[in-house]
Amino acid sequence: MKNIIKSLKKSYILLVVAMIFGIVLSPFVSTNVASAEYATAKCTSATLNGDIVVNGAVTSVWFEWGEGDSLSNTTAKQTFASDSTFSRSIGGLTEDTEYSFRAMASNKNGTSVGEILTFKTNKCTQPVPKCEDPSATNYKGTLPCKYPAPKCEDHNATNYGGSLPCKYPAPKCEDSAALNYGGTLPCKYAPKCTDYSALNYGGSLPCKYPAPTCQDHDATNYGGSLPCKYPPQVCKDSSATNYGGTLPCKYPKPTCQDHDALNYGGSLPCKYAPKTCQDSDATNYGGSLPCKYPKPTCQEHGAINYGGSLPCKHPAPKCADHDAINYGGALPCKYKKVVPMPTVILSAENDEIPFGGKTVLNWVSENATSCTATGGMNGWSGAKNLTGTFKTGTFTSSKTYNITCKNTAGTATDSVMIEVGTQSIEDPIVDIYADDSNLENGGSTNIRWNSENAISCTANGGSNGWNNSKPLTGIFFTGALNSTTTYNISCKNSVGKIAVGSVKITVDGKEEFFPSVTIYADESVVIIGKSTNIRWTSENATSCITNGGANNWTGNKGLAGIFNTGKLKGDVTYNITCKNAKGLSASDSVTVSIEHDLPTVLLNADVEEVVYDKATTLRWSSENATSCVATAGTNGWAGKKALSGNMSTGNLRSAKTYNITCTNNSGSTDATITINVKGKITVVTL
Repeated sequence: MKNIIKSLKKSYILLVVAMIFGIVLSPFVSTNVASAEYATAKCTSATLNGDIVVNGAVTSVWFEWGEGDSLSNTTAKQTFASDSTFSRSIGGLTEDTEYSFRAMASNKNGTSVGEILTFKTNKCTQPVPKCEDPSATNYKGTLPCKYPAPKCEDHNATNYGGSLPCKYPAPKCEDSAALNYGGTLPCKYAPKCTDYSALNYGGSLPCKYPAPTCQDHDATNYGGSLPCKYPPQVCKDSSATNYGGTLPCKYPKPTCQDHDALNYGGSLPCKYAPKTCQDSDATNYGGSLPCKYPKPTCQEHGAINYGGSLPCKHPAPKCADHDAINYGGALPCKYKKVVPMPTVILSAENDEIPFGGKTVLNWVSENATSCTATGGMNGWSGAKNLTGTFKTGTFTSSKTYNITCKNTAGTATDSVMIEVGTQSIEDPIVDIYADDSNLENGGSTNIRWNSENAISCTANGGSNGWNNSKPLTGIFFTGALNSTTTYNISCKNSVGKIAVGSVKITVDGKEEFFPSVTIYADESVVIIGKSTNIRWTSENATSCITNGGANNWTGNKGLAGIFNTGKLKGDVTYNITCKNAKGLSASDSVTVSIEHDLPTVLLNADVEEVVYDKATTLRWSSENATSCVATAGTNGWAGKKALSGNMSTGNLRSAKTYNITCTNNSGSTDATITINVKGKITVVTL
C-alpha cells in the first residue's frame, strides 16, 4: 500500500508540473552525469557514449556531432525499451581537432536534447622536417637542404664563372727546333746520328761508318778488305810422314807393342791366346771362360723348398688373433665392423617461460641414421632430421619433449621439459542488485550489475528479454512484474572461469522460483586431439536438455553434472536449457576452442655430399601446412612448392644450401639442407 501511495505521489507531482508548465514528459538523456558519458578519441575516429532513461516507453537514441561547434552530423538511431548505456563509433575525423557532440532521444512522449560535450582527436602524424639553412636554395623546404652548384673561380680558366671543374687551354710546344713548334705537346723532333765515330755524326739516321779492313799484320792483305787472307800452312811435326808438307800432318799406323800378344809389332788390336777357368770349384775348371758353378739351393730348414731352388719358400703366415673372425686363416686378420652407439642432445633456448610464451628447441645427433620425436605439442611428434630446430608455439602448460635417435648398434634418447609459469589472470567477479527488491503486483524496477576481470556476461531467468548476452556493466528495466522473479547472470574471464550472481524481486510478498543454469569448461582452449570436461549446475529446475556439442552431448541431462568432450578436432559449442514444472526455462552455453598447431616440414637429400659435377635428389614432406615456398638452391628450386615432393639438384660444382618454408593459419616452419661437393679431380699426364 505504501508503494502504491509513493507511486501515486510521484505520478501526481509529475502531472502537476506538466500541467503548470505545459511540459510533455520526455525520455531523459544524460551525457554529463555518469562515468559512461564520454568520448574515446583516436587519431581519425572516436566512440561516443551516453545513458538513456526511457520513462517506460520504447525510445530511439542517437548522437549529433561535428567539428568545432558544429552539430551537422548524426549517427544511426538505436532503440531501447529500458534504461541503458549506448555508444556509437564515428570515423573520417581530422587529427588534433576539437569536435562537439550531444545525445538525442525521442519516444511517444517527445524529444530530449542532451548537454553538448567536446573531445579532441589525437595527433598522430609527425610534421615533415624542413631545411633550416638560410643559405640553402630550398630554405624552409623539404629535406635534404639544396645548395647552388660550385663554380670555377680561376681567371686563367677558359670557363671562369662556369661549372666545375675549371678548364684550361691545352699547352703548346715552345721549342723552335721541334718539328711541331707551336703545336700540341709533346714537342716532336727528327732523330739524328749521335755516334762520334760515324761518318755522318749529327746527320740524319741511320749512322754511317767506313768499311772495316783486315788488321792482322800476318795477313797477306793487311789493311785491305776483309776477310784477312794468309799464306798456306805446312806440317811442322818432324815425326810426321809429311813433315814440311801441306796440313794436316800424317803419321804411320800404330802397331801392337805388347810382347805377350800373338801379333806383337803388327796392326792393332793386340791378339792373345784364349784363357781357361782356373777355379777348382767351378764345374768347368780348366775349361773355357767364364767359370760355371752349380745353382744355389735353399738352405733354410723351415722352408717348404729346403734344398730346392732359390728363393726359399715358406708357408703363408696365418692370423693368430683369437678375436679375429678369420683366426687361423690367411693374413690380414679380419674383425667385425664396430658401429659406434648413437648420441643425441636435445636442448631449449629457454626451458622456463611465462604463460603464453614461446621457445625454440635444438637437437644434434652423432652416428645416428634416424630420429623420432614424442611428447611435446604443436606437431613435435614424428620423424625428425638428424640435426635441427623446432618452434614450440605458445605454451599454456608445462610440456616434455622427447627425441630418440638410432642406428644398427642401438638407440640414444634425450628429453627436455619446458616449465610454464602460472597464468596471471584474476578470477572474474560479478555483483547484481535491484533498485527495489520488493514490489507490488504490476510494479517495476531496474536491475544493475558490475563485473571485474571478465570478458563476457550472459543472463538467464528474469523477464522482459533479460535472457541473453549482457555488457560487462549495465542497467536493465524489468517491466511490470506480476510474480516473484529471479534474475541470474554469469560472467567469464579469458580462461573460461565463471562468476555467477542473482537477484530476486519479490512481488506482493509471493515468492516464485525461476530456474537458472550455469555451464563452463575446465579448459576453454585445448590442443587439437585433446579433451576437457564440461560442467554445469542448475537451480529451481526439474529437467535439463542439451544440444550442439560433440561426443553424444545432445539429449537429456541431469540437473548438474560433468561431461567429457572426447578428442576435439575443431571449435565446439555446448548448449543447455533447464526448465521447472511451470515450463519456465533458462539457457547457457560454452565454447571450447582449438589451439591450432604450427606446420611441420622435413627436408632430406638422397646424398648430402656429391662428386664434383654430379647431382642428387631432394625430398620434402609437410604436415598441417597449407602452402610451401622454397628459396636459394639451384636448378629452379626457388619458388612455390607442393606440400610434399622431390626434385633433382642438377649437377653441382660447389656447395649449395636449399631452404623451404611451410605455412598455415597459425604460422610457419623452416627446414634447410646443404649439399657439399667433393673437390674437382685434375688429371696430370707426366
